[in-house]
Amino acid sequence: LGRREEAISAYDRALAYKPGDPVLLYGRGNALSILKRYDEAIRDCEAVLARDILARPLVIGSWNQRQRFTKSFTTASSG
Repeated sequence: LGRREEAISAYDRALAYKPGDPVLLYGRGNALSILKRYDEAIRDCEAVLARDILARPLVIGSWNQRQRFTKSFTTASSG
């Protein structure tokens, strides 16, 4: 928990051995998005979608869930 930078480094190392692996790209993209490194996260998620069409519901669902959470958190924080 809370060790996203370490997770990203681990995904980077794993991707060096298995370039383009959709599971690894998805995991790294998820960690990047939590750190608000959105451009990088989007790049990884687009790569997942390009390689594995069956991953589409997972990737889209994850992004939609994160957007809903962020929106509700922002609204609660400002009110």
